[in-house]
Amino acid sequence: MSTVSTVIIDPSRARSSESDGSVEYRQTGKLLPAFKVRIRDVVGFSVRKATRDDKNRLKASRLQEVLTVQGSGTTLAEVAVNYGTA
Repeated sequence: MSTVSTVIIDPSRARSSESDGSVEYRQTGKLLPAFKVRIRDVVGFSVRKATRDDKNRLKASRLQEVLTVQGSGTTLAEVAVNYGTA
């Protein structure tokens, strides 16, 4: 059972592209964005504990949670974030 909570993304790590209405998220210390989504496609956010699959797929550590960006019936993006960040 996953717990859904309110998510605030650190504005210093989110970059907005005014020309196409999208936002990208860059992890601390990484050059490339972890994901890029269009604002109008985002319906909600959720945060959950990392599962064994997430640890392999997203390279999440025990001290990280998984931030999921949800669209209309789909998952737009998932990224491992430090515990307490989201």
